[in-house]
Parts: sequence; C-alpha cells; structure tokens
Amino acid sequence: MELRSLAPAETLIYMETNDLGKVAESLSDSQAWKELAESTPDFSQLYGVQTAIAISGFETSESIVSLNVKPKFVVILDTNSFETATKTVVETQISKFLADAKLEKTGDKFVWTTKDNRNIFAVIAGSIAFIGNDESLIENCRQTQRGEKPSLLQNETLSKLRNEKPLAFGSVSSEGVKELANFASVKLAIDTSEENLARSFIAKILPEFLQKSVTEISWKANKNAIGIEDKFFVELNSEVAEAFNDSLQKSSEPANLNIYVPATVYSATSYNFVSPNIAFQGLVKIIKSRIDEPSGNIIEKFSNFSLQAYGVNDTQTFLENVENQIITVQFDEDGEKSAVIVKMKDKAKLKTIIDEETKLKIIGDVAIFGEAEAVEKCVVDTNATPLTLPINSAITTTLRENADVKSIIKNFANIKESEKLIFATTQTRTNTVGIERTTVSSFGLFGKMSEIVKSD
Repeated sequence: MELRSLAPAETLIYMETNDLGKVAESLSDSQAWKELAESTPDFSQLYGVQTAIAISGFETSESIVSLNVKPKFVVILDTNSFETATKTVVETQISKFLADAKLEKTGDKFVWTTKDNRNIFAVIAGSIAFIGNDESLIENCRQTQRGEKPSLLQNETLSKLRNEKPLAFGSVSSEGVKELANFASVKLAIDTSEENLARSFIAKILPEFLQKSVTEISWKANKNAIGIEDKFFVELNSEVAEAFNDSLQKSSEPANLNIYVPATVYSATSYNFVSPNIAFQGLVKIIKSRIDEPSGNIIEKFSNFSLQAYGVNDTQTFLENVENQIITVQFDEDGEKSAVIVKMKDKAKLKTIIDEETKLKIIGDVAIFGEAEAVEKCVVDTNATPLTLPINSAITTTLRENADVKSIIKNFANIKESEKLIFATTQTRTNTVGIERTTVSSFGLFGKMSEIVKSD
C-alpha cells in the first residue's frame, strides 16, 4: 500500500516508514536503550505495519516566557491484516501508550480521553487505521482514501526518498516551511530577548527570510551503531544556496581546540571555516538580500554587536583576529554558564575587545572567555578526557540528550540507574543546492515524534 495515497495533498509535513516493527527494533537496539532500559517490550504486533504521520497545521499559544506548539496530526497505519486484527493492534498499543486515558468504542471508531480532557481519535477501515488529535483531519484522510481529494502520491521528493528504501523518510512542503517559519520566529524572539521591540523585529524578519530562501525540506533516517542517523536536506533558492556555499567553506586544517572541551559539557559547537570573518559577513549579506532594505540596514548595523552575549564588543575585529576554528561550550541547559574557545592571531588586540567583566584565560595562543565558572571548567579539565567532537564539517554540535532519552524510554520501560552521559551530534554542510544536516542520536526524529504524540 502506498500510504501517500491516503494523505491529503495539502499536508504540510509528512513522514513514513514501511515497517514500524523495524523502527521499534532500531530504537530498542540503540546504545542508550541497552544502557538505561530495564526491559524491552514485545513489538511483534508492529512488524510489517506500514506507518505514516501527516501534519496539517499547528495551534500555538504564546505566553510571556514560552511558546506552546500543538501539531494537528494523523497517524496512518496499514497492518496488512484483517480488520479485527487491526482493531486489536490499535486498541492494545494505544491503550498501552495512553495508560491513564479512558477508552470509548463505537463500531469502527475509538476515542481515548486523558485526565486533562484531551482526545485521541481512531477510525478503522479494513486493514487501515487513522489515528489523530483532530477529527476533521481524519475525515480529510478518509475523503482522500475514497478519491474525493487529491493525495501526496504525485509528490516527486517523496517518491525519490521511498525508492532509496531508508528506515523512514519524509518532507516539509513549501507551505509547511512558511508555517514552521512563522512559529519558529516567535519562539526565537521569545528566547532571544525580553524587549518587545526586539521580539517584534525578530518575528518580522525571520519568516520573511525563510520564506524567500527555503523551498523544501526532506528527511530520511537509518539505523547505525549508536542509534538513529537522521539526514535533513534544506533545499534553498539557487542564489542563496550558492552564497551559503561560497561563504561557509570548511577549513581543511582546523585549530584542534577540542582538547579544551571537557566531557562534562552540556553542549558544544565547533565552527570550522576557512575564514570566520568571511563566513559571518557572507551570512549578513545573504540575510540582507532576502529581506526589506530598512530591516537589512538594521541587521548590518547591529551585526557587529552580535557576540555581546559572550563579552565581545566588536564582532568584526574579533573574527579577523582568530584562527579558523571557534568553539562555543555550554554547561547548563539555559546557556547561562557558557564560554568561547579560540586560537588568537593578535593577543593584544583580542584583549581590547573582550569586555572587562568577562572572564578571560589565555593558554599560549589559545583564549577561553565567558562566564567565570564555564571558563574555569574548560581550563581545569584540560588534563581530563575531552569530549569527542567531530571536526569534519563546517559546523558540528554535540548536545547531551540524557533527559530526552529517559523521557522516551519511560513511555515503554522502566529506567535503570546510570551515570553515563549520552550525546547527540549534528553536522552541518553546504553545497550548491542547499544545506545538509546529519544528526546521530539515540532515537532520532521518531523518538521526538513519540514525545509529541504522548504530550498531546
């Protein structure tokens, strides 16, 4: 069964796997599961079950300090079995997942109601099950199934991805990019500033830039030795893609600053460019070219102060006087304990552009500066085992994922006590068509999706 034939053509985000059992097996075969889970559930009912997730839109609620995003989704299952077997699989698995929810059944319809009065709906049609949090979306899928509405069957990107036979795959449409840009800009604005004017400016320019730059996003996932490898490809407008590729060229000889990143870090990002200054100025130029002129002029004017959070009062002079690798480290989730590690070209000049209140340590030609405790951790731990931070891409981020991993495992099994730190690593590269981001983590995007469904 081509599950895309059941998803409405106007679907914003679509994901599919040809065998849900193999996905579950891959998650439970990860290093994190073996380290933290006390047992592995029986996934036998899931083998051979084709699964797709279609997201039609988002509901957002904004507060002063956060943005809550609720996707409108439907999960499409084909058990490749009889209707009675399909009903059994759906009832058994969802009832396990929503253990505290009340179930009501009427013929081929199921409704689970949680303690806080949220609903999950399911409709069974032969071997096909439609499960979601929005009844109207399920009805749209039923109409598509009956041929009353166009489907995603003609989507060329999805056809190409399916032919590659990955563990799972998906894409975000151009309209989906617009939706994501809108709420991502609000979230960034809330996270970045407490000033209403600054928030309004960020919320205005980011959607404009993304909508004029990004044409499509695609994704595929496969199992690897650690867990799941997710590859995201962001297809860009040709001019933007070429500009990114020219500006963000990876250095073949990074400064090797990884030895200053202790294994106790919460996250670390390595920026490895032929010229950090050219990369930054190129990025500013690209942004200016895709937004209105007044906003572009504001971006350019204030770009020289973009590193003030790290204690740098002159971004351009700073970037002109450091070698090709820059590492930022963070020792807490909120980023309050963070530092920067660079190799200097001009020690005296660098000292003049670092704020006097910022902690600065110099070790030979290496400078470590930022929040005092974070700086000391980098300096003190240099004789300890450093964090493994790959440097074979332009941008690499390593992020501790223990909390997320434990939250996902708790949906299926009890947690064992363990002090082992678990990290996900994302590498970003550019080419003449767009940007490729490869993330290796314990459970990948499917793990995150299970959390979203659970929270709904």
